[in-house]
Amino acid sequence: MDAKAWKAQDYRRVANFVYSSQATAPVLALLDVSPGDRILDLGCGTGELTISPDLTKGCEGVSIVGSDYSPDMIAKAISLGRTTGGSAADVRFYVADGHELVRDLSKEIEQYGGFDTVFTNAALHWMKRDPLAVIKGVRALLNMSIPASMARRTRQRRIKTFVGEMGGFLNMIGVRSALVNALNRRGIDGNAADPWFFPSPTSYKRLLESENFRVVSIEHVPRITPLPEGLAAWIKLFAPGQLAHLASDDDREQVVQEICEALRPDCQDPETGEWTVILTARSLWRVHAWERQQK
Repeated sequence: MDAKAWKAQDYRRVANFVYSSQATAPVLALLDVSPGDRILDLGCGTGELTISPDLTKGCEGVSIVGSDYSPDMIAKAISLGRTTGGSAADVRFYVADGHELVRDLSKEIEQYGGFDTVFTNAALHWMKRDPLAVIKGVRALLNMSIPASMARRTRQRRIKTFVGEMGGFLNMIGVRSALVNALNRRGIDGNAADPWFFPSPTSYKRLLESENFRVVSIEHVPRITPLPEGLAAWIKLFAPGQLAHLASDDDREQVVQEICEALRPDCQDPETGEWTVILTARSLWRVHAWERQQK
């Protein structure tokens, strides 16, 4: 998906459930933060979690880097950090392609070295081009050493970790197939236009282990997600890449309404009019890169 397609204001209005405590508590619970850790928030979006005290868990001297593919999202994250004062942690933001982490974070790496933990929430399912390249990049960042001048800040950290949450197999069931079929009916390859990577726990575990991560836990977690702004707004926010294949705004609106009508019996409460998407499969994992030798 084109990085410019993301609009921070629309994302925070339509998809603020991504940052809700209910949605983020399970993945944050997997974090094990120590004083002085360096943490990368991969796919940080508008930075709500990046600057949240929940990410540092009250530990002192924590350095956090937020990265996202969207310049608009990063601009909003920087602004949000300035407005709220952020957390007590040292926080920096970068525009970076998740498939090219070492390249796009080169300035950060040159000055500060690698990371103790890579954290990601609701982002990796957008990195469909080469999921293994993302994992390789994470592994490389965790493999990198910390400069001697910062050694005191990481003295307590012996295990490096990759912790995250993403959409998994069966996610968006119904909505996804309706999008694919609507495009297919118009002579567009809906599967080729589909931007999402929703692996099963077994297949993602295999990818992680291929890069020598030790998978401590990985699970499929159901999540029912109300859509206060309605299904049409949700489709326009999350499927601009698919809709861009259509010739005109009228065609795009027709497809959106067609999908809404197809899903209305299953996804809209006839009494309240509220729309709900069944995000039936969120994958959460915690993996260890390695355990340092005691000195």
